[in-house]
Amino acid sequence: MMDQKKWWMSKTVWGVIVMLISSALTTTGIPLTPEIQGTIVELIMQGITVGGGALAVYGRVTAKTAIK
Repeated sequence: MMDQKKWWMSKTVWGVIVMLISSALTTTGIPLTPEIQGTIVELIMQGITVGGGALAVYGRVTAKTAIK
C-alpha cells in the first residue's frame, strides 16, 4: 500500500466512528439501522469534500501574494 491519505478521509475510520455512536445510541434505546449508518458515513465524506473545496477557495481569496 503505497498511497497515503489523512485519517479523516477514510470511510473505514468514519464507519467505525458511526458504528460506535450507533452502538451507544442503541444502548440508550435509539437504534440506527445499517442503512442509516451508511448514509451518515456518505454524508460525512461529502461534507469533508465540500469543506476542503471551501477551504481552498477561502485560502486563495485571503492570500496575500499572487500565483505566478
